[in-house]
This record gives sequence, structure tokens and C-alpha cells, in this order.
Amino acid sequence: MRIACLHLPAFPLQVVLRAERHRRGDAVAVVGPGSRATVFPVITACSRAARAAGVSVGMAAATARLAPDVAIVSADPAGERAALLAIAEALRSLSPRVDLGASTGPHHAIFCEVPARTRGAAFGARVHELCEVMGVSGRVGIADDRFTAQVAASWSGADDGSGTVSVPRGGSAAFLAPLPLSLLAISNEVRHMLETLGVHTLGEFAALPPPSVARPVDADWQSLARGDGGAPLRAFTPAGTIRERVAIAPGGGLGVAVGVLAARLAARLRGRDAVAAAIDLVVDGEAPMTLAPAAPLTEAAELADAIGAAASGRAGTAAWIEARVREPATIEPGLAETPAAGGTIAAPVLAEGSARVAAPAPRVIVTAVPREPHRRTRRGKERPRVVPAQAALFSA
Repeated sequence: MRIACLHLPAFPLQVVLRAERHRRGDAVAVVGPGSRATVFPVITACSRAARAAGVSVGMAAATARLAPDVAIVSADPAGERAALLAIAEALRSLSPRVDLGASTGPHHAIFCEVPARTRGAAFGARVHELCEVMGVSGRVGIADDRFTAQVAASWSGADDGSGTVSVPRGGSAAFLAPLPLSLLAISNEVRHMLETLGVHTLGEFAALPPPSVARPVDADWQSLARGDGGAPLRAFTPAGTIRERVAIAPGGGLGVAVGVLAARLAARLRGRDAVAAAIDLVVDGEAPMTLAPAAPLTEAAELADAIGAAASGRAGTAAWIEARVREPATIEPGLAETPAAGGTIAAPVLAEGSARVAAPAPRVIVTAVPREPHRRTRRGKERPRVVPAQAALFSA
């Protein structure tokens, strides 16, 4: 099994720009809580324009506010969690198994399984296209284990410009060998001691003899340096309401916002193998209105037409638009029928969280068909013949 890692740098900032796409390119800085050594709030992520204005990560928020033309935004942990679940949900349309991963400072890494018989470059390109739809950007690393895949995605020196680094099968140790020792999360004291002894790369660290004393709480850093970072993935299963909100750009950007909203809803529906039978639409805090189309919606164009027609008369000078798909219905292939009136589905539909019902296998009927007497032996023979399943099904 091959593992892909989607590295999302400066994730708090990406969450802000994901909801407000018209602010891309502006000077924006995100303020988060400080560490134990820094009691006051500090800058946890900032855009390139903000860095050009003198703002940097780790700077005190009070100092950053002195920079001209820099928008200071507070971190939103709940929004970051919701965005992470949305991205992982959409990735399920490309991968059979998705792991939410973990955060490393302001960055986040999502792991997923590469489908069989899929080239790494092709899979990476699909992930990048999906990230563009979901309003984020990142790098993709593919390897045989989690650690090597994360290093390939997060270490900028391995990127060739395509945004995807695919480590050959069995080549994790060779890929990690020349990389710096700082990629391991060991303490600064231990790393300084190793560098004093001449150990500067992961390959040199992996060649050291094993430690004479090991504690259960210690991670096996040498195994990681050798490319044995493990491959288990904790499968993520989405649940609950699909909710997406997009800000409307000043000056009449309703059409763009509706298109972005519909594309994200469609990507998340594909990740669940579900359809939208009812949508609650909220425009700038007004009372929600329910859309109940005659047929369930799955494609982005259909969703955009339905949402745009409902919101066109209420948008006005609205600042944002939000859509919620309540309990998306999962339809098994081969069981869907014509939708009934009122937006409900007349076919056998599985409610969210229910067990899947497999479609019945076609029957194969074995019958004894008498044959004509043979010309030479004039003996009648009865041999079993297999009647095709299609003939048996349509004969009734």
C-alpha cells in the first residue's frame, strides 16, 4: 500500500482565505494564543504581503497591529476543525481511506491511501485539483510509510515545482539519507550532541548502533530515519450536516460565490457517495429558506443553478452565503429509482450511519436441457447447461 500525505502549510491563514477568497493577495495575519514563554497573543500565520509589510510569525500581536495596511484576524479553532473535516471528506472521493492526520505547529498533514494501479504523479495532480476546489493549497508526498510521505510533502527542498514528490517503492531509506537531522522531532540538546559527534543527516543517524537502553515512551527515531515509519491509517467516516459558507466579494460577486459554494458541496457529496435532497440556504444572516428540488442534486452545475435561483432575489448587498445539506442520503448503485414528488427518494435509500445493503447478485440457473439424438450412436444425452443470468432475469 502506498501512502500520500497532503501538507497544508499555514493552515489558520488558509482557513481565513478559504471563506474569503476575495482577500487572497492581501496583507492578512492570524493571531493565536502565545506559548508558555510568551503570555501575550502572537502571530501564528501571515501572508506574503503581510511579511513584506514587516509582520512575521511569532511577533507579538500588539506590534503587528502597528504595521500599515495589515488586517489582523483572530484564529478560529472551530472553523479550522470544520475546514479540515471538509477537506478530508472531499478526499474520500479520490482515496479508499483517509486519515485526518495531525498538526505540527500552524501546519497540518492529512494522510490517505493511494488507489491501486494509480501513478503517484497522476494521483497528486487530482489532489491538487481537489484542493483548488476546496479553497486550500498544499504539497503532496507519496511513499511506503507515513513519515517518509510527510517529509516528502513538507520539506520544500524535495519539491520540483509540481507540488508532488513521489518516493519510489522501497526507496524511503535512500530518500531520507541525505536530509537534515532536524526533520526528526528530537530535543535540541540531543540533536546538538549528535551534531557535535558528526551526525548531521538522517542516513548517518540511522547507521548508528541501537541504544543500549530504550524506554516505552521513547519513539524509535532510528526506525523513522530508516524509512520504517509505519503504514496504518485511521479511517475517517464523515457524519452530520454538510455546511459550507463563502463570503461575497464587494461589488456584486454573488455568481462567483454561488459557483464556489456549489463546487465544494458537490465534492463533499461525492466523498460520501450521497445526494442532496434538501438544502437550507442562508444569505447574510436572514431567515433560512429550504430548497427541495424535484430530483436529488449531485453535480456542481445543478447545485449552482438551484442555489443561484433561490438567492438571486435575496442577496442584494449580502456579505456571505451559506448552504447546509441536511442528512445527505446515500444511494447504493443499482437500487436508485425515479425520485418521488416533494424531493424525497422513492428508491431504497440508506440513511446516514446505516449499514450498507448490497445489491442482490444475479441468479444463475442450471437446468437440464435434452439434446437431439446423435447421428451415429442415436443415443439421447442430457447434459447440464448454464442459462445466462440475463436470460433468466428477463424471462419472468
